[in-house]
Amino acid sequence: MDIAGHLQKYSEPGEIRIGEETYKKLQDKTNFKESKSIDGVRTYLYQNL
Repeated sequence: MDIAGHLQKYSEPGEIRIGEETYKKLQDKTNFKESKSIDGVRTYLYQNL
């Protein structure tokens, strides 16, 4: 499933939202928090603290 367009659609300006597959590949998960599921896919939102 191509979820990139859906991630963009459900994100607010200035947000970085990624799917679970991408999240799992990150070495540094700092500042990413689990967010709402989109089309059954877990998403993670970057929060610049």
